Amino acid sequence: VGLAAFSRFLSWLLSKYHPQTIAVLIGFLIGSLYVIWPYQHRDFVEQVRDVEVVYLTNPKAQELLENPPNTNLPEYERLGEISNAESNFDEMKQVEIETVKNKLIKSEPYVPGWLGSKPGDDPNVWGGIIGILIGILMVGGLDKLRDK
Repeated sequence: VGLAAFSRFLSWLLSKYHPQTIAVLIGFLIGSLYVIWPYQHRDFVEQVRDVEVVYLTNPKAQELLENPPNTNLPEYERLGEISNAESNFDEMKQVEIETVKNKLIKSEPYVPGWLGSKPGDDPNVWGGIIGILIGILMVGGLDKLRDK
């Protein structure tokens, strides 16, 4: 019901106030570029959401020992402190498995090789260009389908 009402309202706006409505919609799109821009310097803070204490011989603990977690994920598990570390037997040692969430605290868009770039940046420029071209082709294709 809400989507249908919004669609009718938008159609009414476009029929009565076409230039103004288009200007507002373009403004919304340009304003959203700040959020969806692929090249951004992002600062995160790690928040430990859950701590589970297991024996060091636990399969989950062994997996984390053998394969360190990818800390670039929004949420991941890592090994915490080992209790009974002085024990001679691994079966007696316990380890904390922490569930960590990366919370975004700051995001600054930049243009690769120009505005806001920092030394050591390695942006995927071709991936961004290809994404832009795919978006343009999709909009053009939808426009052609609409005209038929």
